[in-house]
Amino acid sequence: MRNRLVRPCLLGPVLALLLGPCGVVMAQYGVVEETPVQPFKLMNWGGNLFLESHYQQDNETRSGSKVKTTDMYFREGMDLNLNGYLYHPNLIEWHSGFRLGFSQQDVTVGTLDRGTSGTVLGYDVSALFLKDKPVGGRVWATMSQDLLDRGFARALQYNRSTQGFEVSYRGDIPASLFYEHRLSTEESDSRLDDIDTHFFRLQAAYEPDQDFVTRGTYEYEDTTETSTFLGNTGGTIFSQDLPSRRHELSITNRYIFDTDDQPDQVNGQFRLLHREGFFPEDLLQISQQLDMAHTKTLSSFYRGTLNYDQLPDQTDMFVGAEAGVRKRFYDSLEASVRALGTGRQLSNGQETELGGFVDLNYVKKTPIGRFSSDLSIGRQYQTEQFDGDVRMVRDEAIFLSGISPVTLSQPNVVPGTVLVTDINNAVLYIEGFDYSLRTFGAFTEIVRIPTGGIVDGQTVLVDYSADSSRDAQYTTDTLVWRVRLALDVVPLGIYGEYRLRDEALISGIDPGSLERDQTMLGGLDYTIGPAILAAELESRELRLSPGYVAYRFRASASHRINDLTLFNASGSYEHRQYNDQQRFGFTSQESFLDTFELGAALNTKVRSDLLLRFDARYYQTQGRQEDSLARLRMGVDWSRGRIDVSLDTWLGYFTQANDEGVSAYIGVKVKRSF
Repeated sequence: MRNRLVRPCLLGPVLALLLGPCGVVMAQYGVVEETPVQPFKLMNWGGNLFLESHYQQDNETRSGSKVKTTDMYFREGMDLNLNGYLYHPNLIEWHSGFRLGFSQQDVTVGTLDRGTSGTVLGYDVSALFLKDKPVGGRVWATMSQDLLDRGFARALQYNRSTQGFEVSYRGDIPASLFYEHRLSTEESDSRLDDIDTHFFRLQAAYEPDQDFVTRGTYEYEDTTETSTFLGNTGGTIFSQDLPSRRHELSITNRYIFDTDDQPDQVNGQFRLLHREGFFPEDLLQISQQLDMAHTKTLSSFYRGTLNYDQLPDQTDMFVGAEAGVRKRFYDSLEASVRALGTGRQLSNGQETELGGFVDLNYVKKTPIGRFSSDLSIGRQYQTEQFDGDVRMVRDEAIFLSGISPVTLSQPNVVPGTVLVTDINNAVLYIEGFDYSLRTFGAFTEIVRIPTGGIVDGQTVLVDYSADSSRDAQYTTDTLVWRVRLALDVVPLGIYGEYRLRDEALISGIDPGSLERDQTMLGGLDYTIGPAILAAELESRELRLSPGYVAYRFRASASHRINDLTLFNASGSYEHRQYNDQQRFGFTSQESFLDTFELGAALNTKVRSDLLLRFDARYYQTQGRQEDSLARLRMGVDWSRGRIDVSLDTWLGYFTQANDEGVSAYIGVKVKRSF
């Protein structure tokens, strides 16, 4: 009997130490409160039965070759979710979710019919340790199988699994140790990507108060990736290994201090990167900025930047400094003066730049309305000295939406040097499969192919080589002036803009990339309740590509018809007439560009348990580009008790250069909760 009493007496203090006040057996006025300590506790559980199905048909013509693809897919099964704790929620709190089901799919590509069936598995298991203690942690393991809609091609089959842990310290110097193993497979009708990643992160921070913050992060990532491109019959065209190993250290800082009751601030970042594999790179980045408030109306700022980027075929070192003064006069005018200097050393040459700018911002309430004016004037002196006639551009970020082309920043791109990857430099995209290139004047445009692997609205990184000069000195004059008058009597806005960027050779060899860009724009916008109507006239003169005169009209409206119905609509039209047709060798068909864009969306709740969704999008260009994109989508969401039903259907069409496609989709999801 003595031994049986000793064990609970020892267990109490141990749990009290680990669990804190919530786990202590309290005695007050002779009453002992009941403790929730239990060896295993299931707090709640639930789940659902599900059925998902879709049918998609694509008819695509690429370079004269027609391909028809149909995809019929079924997935049915059960989801089960449970959570609870071991001994006490503050000791170990656990969550788990499981998915078990079956799938059937029949895909027909041309004359090839492939039917598959299998199991659908998924889980999400995690445990949280000592969540209210200075030292805590969590562990987890997940697996999921999903379909990602691409619009004009078969949905991507995306399988992903992770296992990992994290240990956190919440003391005077917060720190955490994170590790995760990631496995993913992404499969489409033309591509298969297998990625295996080990990711490690160590973080620490020193934050004695909110005015002094220093955070540091070290990351290690080891990735093995294989991309396989498939033919129409499912055979392998070619396979490519994209291994990558990355070490990265970053430190950020913020320090705020007061001088004569005026807050001053220093903030910046230090970053060190070493990457091996398919995209090797060594990178050092240091940036700091000092902002000083001298009086309530006078302040100054000072910036310094150092970038050192070592690539297999190029060394790129950039040093920059900038300083400026801001002054507010009365309540209507703010003026600033800033100067900058930069130097860039490349493997085959160097660039330098010195410049000064004056910025004036004026806002005034007048008897007829609110008037604003923004004026910026600057001049830069630049030099280029290269051993050869080519310079390399790395990691230029490009946002690709719909099938609208985006122009690369540098003119005279060397053919065959363009390399496109995802934002992490992990996935390599292929010209002709994922994107296409076009030339307009001296510039190169990149456009997304809807049936490729680049998702609508994705940002990609582009590397390429462009022409440069062996020895050139030139100036760049910039002037930007924007004015706007918002009338009080009527909801009418009148605005204008003048932009000038003029690069002029002083001495040396003309690099062939000096641009003169002069733009004059005027417009009106009128507000009618929830609607806005606008019209613009723009005239633009260019040296390296054809200038133009453009007429634009646009309208937009967002209106809540009632408490249950929301309507949004927008439309625009632009006619662009190009100049200098003979100099650039344009045909009569290429001498203009008309662009139409329409969009509308309506969400209405017919009943408390029934929601209808409508969405339409239309884009078309005529003239220099003959592209079009249209998509009509409708959805229904219904719920009654524990049953949820969702219906989604859409019809899409696109034409692009020599390619075109039509896609129809209908999908149903049914879920019964328990």
